Amino acid sequence: MKHRSTEVRKVRRGRARAWIGAVVLLAAGCSTVHATTDYDHAVGFAQFRTFKMMEGKMLPSSDGAPPNTLVADRIRDTIKTELTAKGLTPSDSNPDLLVGFVAGAQRREDLQVVGPYDPVLGPYPGYWGPGDVWATEYEHGTLVIDLIDARTKKMVWRSVAVADKNKLSEVDAPATIQTAVDKAFKNFPPPAPQ
Repeated sequence: MKHRSTEVRKVRRGRARAWIGAVVLLAAGCSTVHATTDYDHAVGFAQFRTFKMMEGKMLPSSDGAPPNTLVADRIRDTIKTELTAKGLTPSDSNPDLLVGFVAGAQRREDLQVVGPYDPVLGPYPGYWGPGDVWATEYEHGTLVIDLIDARTKKMVWRSVAVADKNKLSEVDAPATIQTAVDKAFKNFPPPAPQ
């Protein structure tokens, strides 16, 4: 009898560890910021010395709340600081580049089907036993930054930064905005055309 109760405790401990590990992985997986960039490879970016920040646009939230102008101001200021650090000068009169952005966040849900699992033997690939569904809600924020040649009115550079966070307040946080803009401009200016 004693041997059986020890085995039951080991199984329960193993299941608890598996659940804790899964929760930690899911929480860590929902705290990411990624950016992708595209640009006109025929344009020499050394010609651009000045820029003008356009108004930018904030999309309404998925719950219908009006756009958050505080976040728009943070984004605008962060982009302006980043471009200045890259050697460009802000200018309202006759700028070389026009800088615009669109940003918004929506709640998303990630569903994962988890099959039967034995803590000793691992998952049963063909087992017919009960499975489980894990649902994780998170905020998905997107920031699109465009640089437009003011002379030709053509887009010369675009970056799309995506942030997945556990709460909306984390997507809108100054640290998340800074990270998104840093990643968006990581490889700016692009190399000179060949």
